[in-house]
Amino acid sequence: MTSIGAWPPAGLRRPGPIAFELDNEWIIRFPRRPEVEQWVEREIGLLPELAPTLPVAVPHFDLVGRNGLVCVGHRKIIGSPAKADLGERTGEDLARFLSALHSFRSSGASALGIPCFDPASWREHFGSLCAEFRRRVFPLLPLNDREPSEIR
Repeated sequence: MTSIGAWPPAGLRRPGPIAFELDNEWIIRFPRRPEVEQWVEREIGLLPELAPTLPVAVPHFDLVGRNGLVCVGHRKIIGSPAKADLGERTGEDLARFLSALHSFRSSGASALGIPCFDPASWREHFGSLCAEFRRRVFPLLPLNDREPSEIR
């Protein structure tokens, strides 16, 4: 019997794609908004290049649909979520993963359409995101919550 579970659970909004678990074996993802569709397209190109460089399992898109809407499907990766209190071995594994991830050449990512920034451009980009956040979100916060939310 086929079982389908949706992620995120009802009542929890997330900015990325909506994902369904199918038969405890497959993860099927659909973008919710046009910009998320662009993110998924970038993943389709990036993950096959990135996967062999990482010491962890990375989704392999066995299913890619582009029939008016992009969707992807991959076999479920078995594992468990990281805990806040990482042990020494887990910390070492995380360090190996981050080292491998940061060793991936930005020129390779850029060739796949992934935005890459030098430090000055990143600060400028991040600064504009923060300005947009202050403009759109701060007015919604109670006054006493605005100051602790400010990036210094």
